[in-house]
Amino acid sequence: MINEDPFMLTSLSSRCTGLDGTIWVKCDDSEGKDSPYLLYQKGDSDIGDSVRIPLQGDCGEAVSEGLPGNVLKDISHWIEANREALLLHWKGEIDSADLVEKIISNR
Repeated sequence: MINEDPFMLTSLSSRCTGLDGTIWVKCDDSEGKDSPYLLYQKGDSDIGDSVRIPLQGDCGEAVSEGLPGNVLKDISHWIEANREALLLHWKGEIDSADLVEKIISNR
């Protein structure tokens, strides 16, 4: 179960991302101890059941958490298209409003 403070997260709905679920992004509050990641909330599931997906490297570990391959492929393509903006947000160099303006949808 994911334990994140929802008030510290920015939600991006399927209307914004083109994905079948909600993406949750945050700025790094770990003082550099965490690698950049986002959360993917499947459909109507609880945010605590979200899957943590790295912004860099292999996303394959998400499959072991029950994320179907086709969904992971869509998320991976979306991350690739938006990686620069997501990393800027993670580093605190842009805020949530700037991030939303930069997001490219999968649609």
